[in-house]
Amino acid sequence: MNLIEQLLAEMGADTSSAFTVAGNVAYFKGVRGVQSLSADNISLVCGKNKITVTGKNLTVGEYFQGDMVIKGDLNGVQIEKS
Repeated sequence: MNLIEQLLAEMGADTSSAFTVAGNVAYFKGVRGVQSLSADNISLVCGKNKITVTGKNLTVGEYFQGDMVIKGDLNGVQIEKS
């Protein structure tokens, strides 16, 4: 378990899922790329799907080997299947 997964697990997040949201932190696995990035909207490419995170003051906390952490005032997560 890496540090990010350990911290999320301590916050009560399910780190075995493709993504999890705990408080003001969202953790995603299998991220292949970033389609758009702004303080109010971040769109990720995960496999054939597009995942859009909405909120305020959004930032990418970590991005390494397909794992990404997004921080900020999260309002929603939308999945668009291809």
